[in-house]
Amino acid sequence: MDSTEAAILRSARQRPLVLCGVLTPLQQESIRKWVTGIESSRWVPGDESAHAWQECLLERPELTAILAEVPFVARLSKRADRLTAWVNCFAQGQWIGEHRDADGDVQLIVPIELPQAGQGGDLWIDNASNIVPLGLRDVLAFNAALHPHGTTSLKQTERTRTTLNIRLWLKDRTDLSSSAG
Repeated sequence: MDSTEAAILRSARQRPLVLCGVLTPLQQESIRKWVTGIESSRWVPGDESAHAWQECLLERPELTAILAEVPFVARLSKRADRLTAWVNCFAQGQWIGEHRDADGDVQLIVPIELPQAGQGGDLWIDNASNIVPLGLRDVLAFNAALHPHGTTSLKQTERTRTTLNIRLWLKDRTDLSSSAG
């Protein structure tokens, strides 16, 4: 694996976080419109806590349609043996507590809607004081099984925090263990 995609995936395994791309405004808007069209009956609580966010698992045709909108993410996903994707949506008072994912090699996070600055709902990696400056149109990659992560509580705001999340299990893992340069 010596392509740009391989380098991105290798970096995502070795570093806490990698900005692997930026969506065009048209791509971001297309994904946002698709997400807002998800039927309400498909959303389920993210966990059983009082602060549970809502999430929706994506079916393969939906993911294929989204990937068609974002070619570089589609190229990354072709390096996966399998992948799963879901959308998280947070309202006031909701957050994800500290955790490590059970498996997967790389997770991509694509913000769909973000609250105003200072309103919470921030992603953190490794510890709660390590806030990731996430912007609309960013595409982030990290090893969610290796690094503890979560979000801060979303404060009162008119906007939600909504993200598209794609977990990849890679086909070729030989380059993933090489040391960072």
